[in-house]
Amino acid sequence: MTQLTRPHSPPSKPRLYRTLQCPHAQRVAWALRSLGIDHEIVEIDLANKPEWYPEVNPRATVPALELPDGKVLIESSEIVYYLEEAYGSGLEGKSLLSKGPVRALSNSHHDLYICGQGFSSAYGAFVRNTDRTKKDEIHTQLLSALKDLINTFPATGLPSKLAIIHIFPHLWRLNVVGPYWRGLDIPKNKDFQPYWNLVEAASKDEGFLKTRPEEEDTIKAYGKWYKERI
Repeated sequence: MTQLTRPHSPPSKPRLYRTLQCPHAQRVAWALRSLGIDHEIVEIDLANKPEWYPEVNPRATVPALELPDGKVLIESSEIVYYLEEAYGSGLEGKSLLSKGPVRALSNSHHDLYICGQGFSSAYGAFVRNTDRTKKDEIHTQLLSALKDLINTFPATGLPSKLAIIHIFPHLWRLNVVGPYWRGLDIPKNKDFQPYWNLVEAASKDEGFLKTRPEEEDTIKAYGKWYKERI
């Protein structure tokens, strides 16, 4: 439920402003839960933003994380990295990385992050497209970006929890929305097996399950943009 009056600031603990359907906001909520950080959540209706919200985040977007010292972070990837450095690296068993601080990320983590950004761009084009004549072209670009992404996965298995939190909120929405609204099914073959391994593992993660919207609600939410299936 959207907060109608602005909560008292600064908060006594990290305060996440989010919209449940937003994959970027889910990254932050998932990281907070995974790191065991006590926090509060304020729901923001992006279609009917509270008048006070730009005072928190001048961009009036989500997520925004307001800290007890009054600082507000607004970029989801930067927030997740901040949380890992501030809360994760020194907590045994809570780090989102298999080892080492965020500032010492390996090349594989860096490559995955960069490819994740490329996938996010292709995913955005996929979400926004309403032109039936461009459907095949958009699908081809998206699948190519997805292959580039999974090619950065470690040969021995899944990427770090940090990387999964970064990419999986978008992948989950692709799985839910793609087949229904856009007629896109990710191939179930050898090339995409790392993708399906990730889907199977991440879908069972407690932090993910506690921060995702319901599938039916997600389909309905995207329907407000799509209007019709193509």
